[in-house]
Amino acid sequence: MKITLTALLSLFYFICMSQTFDIVLETDFDGQVVKGSKEELIKYIREGKSVRVGWQLDFDEDKVPDFDHWVEASFITILGNEVFTQIDPIYAQGPDIDKPQIQIYADETKWTAVIGTNGVLLNRFVLGESPVELIRQAQN
Repeated sequence: MKITLTALLSLFYFICMSQTFDIVLETDFDGQVVKGSKEELIKYIREGKSVRVGWQLDFDEDKVPDFDHWVEASFITILGNEVFTQIDPIYAQGPDIDKPQIQIYADETKWTAVIGTNGVLLNRFVLGESPVELIRQAQN
């Protein structure tokens, strides 16, 4: 099953410079570049620098992030002037924003995604039950 994320997405690409990370590209919730450039990101990737990607989700679409995720970029594709990062599968989890708490599901379901500088996050679940049913169960 492939699901297109319907929440708004803001991206951060960091490049490791010695012990610190510098923002090389930041996009807003509309996918527009607000800091750095895609060209600079591509240059650093081609130089073999370590990349870390972060993204913020805005489920209520008020242009204020509900939460952030961060991960090392382990598989990167450059296609034209866009960069796509594949996320290594993680065990499925879900937020309870009101508490706040992150729930991790009891089954073997994993989640993976491709995140692009074009502002699109495509994700899918691997193994286990339907993610929609898992979220319903966690909320009850």
